[in-house]
Amino acid sequence: MSKIISIITIVLLSSICFGITLTNTSSNIENYKKGCVSWVDFDNDGFIDLCVSGARNQESTTIETGLYQNSNAELTSIVSNISGSILGKHTWFDYDNDGDLDLFINGLSQIDPTDVYISQLYINEKGSINVLDTPIIDFVGESHFIDYDNDGDSDLLVMGYTNDEYYNTVLYENTDNGFIQSSIDFEQLQTGSILVFDYNNDSLIDIVVTGLDSSTNFRAIIYENTGNGFNPIDNVLNGVRYSSLCHGDFNNDGYQDILLTGLKPDAQSISTVYMNLTGTFVDLSMDLPGAFFGDCEWGDFDNDSDLDCAISGDQYWNSPYETFTSLFSNDSSLLDETTISLYQLSNCSLEWCDYDNDSDLDIVLTGTSSNNIPITRVYRNEDTPTNNVPTPPTNLSISEEGEYFKFEWDMGTDIEQPDISLTYEVRIGSTPGGCDIVSPMALPDGRALRPVFGRINSNCFYLIKSSVFDENETYYWSCQSIDNSFARSTFAEEQSFTY
Repeated sequence: MSKIISIITIVLLSSICFGITLTNTSSNIENYKKGCVSWVDFDNDGFIDLCVSGARNQESTTIETGLYQNSNAELTSIVSNISGSILGKHTWFDYDNDGDLDLFINGLSQIDPTDVYISQLYINEKGSINVLDTPIIDFVGESHFIDYDNDGDSDLLVMGYTNDEYYNTVLYENTDNGFIQSSIDFEQLQTGSILVFDYNNDSLIDIVVTGLDSSTNFRAIIYENTGNGFNPIDNVLNGVRYSSLCHGDFNNDGYQDILLTGLKPDAQSISTVYMNLTGTFVDLSMDLPGAFFGDCEWGDFDNDSDLDCAISGDQYWNSPYETFTSLFSNDSSLLDETTISLYQLSNCSLEWCDYDNDSDLDIVLTGTSSNNIPITRVYRNEDTPTNNVPTPPTNLSISEEGEYFKFEWDMGTDIEQPDISLTYEVRIGSTPGGCDIVSPMALPDGRALRPVFGRINSNCFYLIKSSVFDENETYYWSCQSIDNSFARSTFAEEQSFTY
């Protein structure tokens, strides 16, 4: 088991000069609040589209989900049957490993005259999105996909409150014939966040959850994936609610760090960076403005090789009422607030993406203005040096390790950032170029379907249970590199093996 400790170090400060322009390009986008935004290439055409959900009016009685198709950086609304939602989440993942991304959406679809809770799974068939019945609870809160059992398909972790049960944290296992509720116990929480990533580089995906428990304690729990379940590790991160979590290799050392925002029990808001020192988390005690009822995301928006971040939300639980949305530039592992002007929002959701394919990160955000007006903005990144795509991994190999097949490779390379900080995705299929065993959330040419980091870090190996494969059958696999701007390499030369 990896040891995790939390300590306080010196306050880090920096001052830099900044000259990047973000231009509002939202003329075709409707305004939403209390919702969620996500970038996704739902039609697999190489241009990442936009999904936005939320309330369209001040009273929150008109609740919709908008799907905006990207055609050469022009976002145009299209008709879809996706339910409207507030106070929920979009989770895009390849549920059926067919190469296109499916959608799980939850929250409230109606608040007048009564609250209507929903959880809906939409199956994507070549751009046609249709709902599929599932046993997942209808709830308000967070969700995230996770292949917790290393069998190649995506399971689903949900956390929040329902009409009947105020505290829920439930893992649903993907059986290839639908979801079933797992028997794994988690702390039952609400009004928090979920983070899913491999913090200790063992290729077993771990979990972090924050929120309020049934005894009204503010919690933050790391669940280390042992391969036979999860080991809960408490009292490492600040316990918070109304929180946001994101991971990224902030200091380019090959380990994923954490950015956490939220409200503490003393009604003070925080924004905290936890540096991951080979499995040990260290609170850097940076002088960042606190935030809750908001969002945070890592992304290298200035293409200087290290991860910057965006933070948005409310600062104070009591008066004065103040919201903010700010970008922080990373200069040698020091975060400095830039002067870039963005809409100041509460109940904010935001996400980075190079939606115009010009090799720099743009950003979308949605939320509530200070006068309770729905706001959605897409900002295009201009005047930024071009990011170079990393090279694919090399020297691919496969071996057996206990109950797993171990897929290994040598690191890709990158002109801008240290090679050790690249992440990776794997593709495994029963046909050449196929992904019916493991989906990489990428097109066959390597372009991303979602702007996210890879599941594998600098350890450069992927584990999958050998029981997934049939004897005397031939399988095909490859992998790709992903940099701090979510740019993906082409896939390495495909390899094959027979079990």
